[in-house]
Amino acid sequence: MSCVLHISVYCLVCLRVACDAATFIQGDNEKALYLRRTLVRYLNLCHVLVLRDVSKPVRMQFPSFQHLIDKGYMTEEEVRLYHHMDGSTKTKIHNYWIPWQWACSLVVACRKEGFISSDAAMSKIYGDIQLYKKNLQGLVNYDWITIPLCYTQVVTIAVYTYFLASLVGRQYLDPGKQYSGHEMDFYFPFVNIVEFFFYMGWLKVAESLINPLGDDDQDFDTMKIIHRNFEVLMFSVNICTDTSKYIF
Repeated sequence: MSCVLHISVYCLVCLRVACDAATFIQGDNEKALYLRRTLVRYLNLCHVLVLRDVSKPVRMQFPSFQHLIDKGYMTEEEVRLYHHMDGSTKTKIHNYWIPWQWACSLVVACRKEGFISSDAAMSKIYGDIQLYKKNLQGLVNYDWITIPLCYTQVVTIAVYTYFLASLVGRQYLDPGKQYSGHEMDFYFPFVNIVEFFFYMGWLKVAESLINPLGDDDQDFDTMKIIHRNFEVLMFSVNICTDTSKYIF
């Protein structure tokens, strides 16, 4: 449930930052367009770097940084800078925050060069970028703190043991023995079948939620989410027409 919430909120916050960039980073020239596209590209890059570590399909799609360059998420100079900053930390922490830091620095540069007209607008963009990072950190935490193995084992053993016991304990007595007060009045174990479908169904759903970002059919289509966000965000900042001049 936590993973679903972080993914859904992430998509909304991504679009919010793109709308902020299209609204507050003003200008129809090439440089303004480049700044808007670079900002949302950095945010998409953060998401891809996180999913490369928590989702097997994304890792298979982007096994190296060269694949990120080929798909347009990074440039060669950015890869060199990323590895330089990654090596300077001298730790094994997740460094998805590096492009996020680039995005924050880019917002400040836009304000200094006059592409963002006020400090309030800059603060609005920065606040949404912070919220975006918070949800990405939630995905990292979800993958980092896993469900204890004993929980899944206890539930699985309990469900299977219950139905094995029911298979023997809920059998009808032999009517040929003519036990007093134990005549057979219901031939189909309807209640047992309903319990079996409900409990086994819940068990299978719980098993699928252990790794919702995997490569099973019932897992999230993470690559579709990545491609969708990249296309929508780029389209949002590319089509940035000021309609106010047609109204007033």
